[in-house]
Amino acid sequence: MGRYLARRLLLSMISLLGLAVLCFLLLRLFPGGPFDEDQALPAAVVENLKTHYGLNLSLFDQLARFLSHLVKFDFGQSILYGGESVVSVIAKGMPQTFFIGSISLVVSVSFGFFLGLISFFSSTSRLSHFIQILFLSAPTLFLGPFLIYLFGFHWNLLPITLNHGWVSYILPVIVLSLRPSANMARLIMNAMTETLAEPWVRTAKAYGFSQQTIILKYALRASLIPFLSYMGPLVAGVLSGSLLVEMIFNIQGLGTLFVESLLNRDYSLVVGLTLLFGFVLITANFIFDLIMYKMDSRLEKL
Repeated sequence: MGRYLARRLLLSMISLLGLAVLCFLLLRLFPGGPFDEDQALPAAVVENLKTHYGLNLSLFDQLARFLSHLVKFDFGQSILYGGESVVSVIAKGMPQTFFIGSISLVVSVSFGFFLGLISFFSSTSRLSHFIQILFLSAPTLFLGPFLIYLFGFHWNLLPITLNHGWVSYILPVIVLSLRPSANMARLIMNAMTETLAEPWVRTAKAYGFSQQTIILKYALRASLIPFLSYMGPLVAGVLSGSLLVEMIFNIQGLGTLFVESLLNRDYSLVVGLTLLFGFVLITANFIFDLIMYKMDSRLEKL
């Protein structure tokens, strides 16, 4: 167990470092710069700005400077926000994204798990399959405006902005949760079907175990492995915020901030947000891998 933990921690650190270096190099190698779109800036001003942010150095020197600050958890200053620290800028957009993401995560897991079980046990599985397909096929760019029109304008039941208290979060959470819920439902349904088709189930029945005991005590536990393997990417994807959802509902979160930083070539802010998303993904995968490791003894041999 200790060796497994040490190996995963080392791989996680290497992955984050590789992600940071790759993001840094790609941003520098792409054509254009953070000051190219400004109107009528004198050449001397542009040169002073580049000197201030270290953009006049060679690529190798910029990388060395970036890594030296990175080990101190210093992500630099944001060009887009007038020299404000990247950590401060991210901290302002984090509450909205993480709050909506956390609620959406709970809704996705709960609804997806029970929809999957209903699809497996219910005689109306065709209806459950139709619901899953509908959720998976409905694009966010269509679903968001459609729900806004339906609940916000046509029926006038829910607000479409975030200034009406807790009810303001219902529509964004629904839009953000539907597709993950359908994915999780399909995973649990398929896993239960495959698990009950394995030879050990027939053996258990031959020994006199009831169908209910086999399902609740053994099959459901075995079926949770693919369910949990999807939880890591789901946590990262939901908590980092959906760009389209934030744009549709005018939510000033990390997704909107990421696009603005990319469009304005705010190098430090882009790298900071990329590392945050990468950290969330790697940490979530690490936690759920540990849970699967404890649940499935076969993983101890990996």
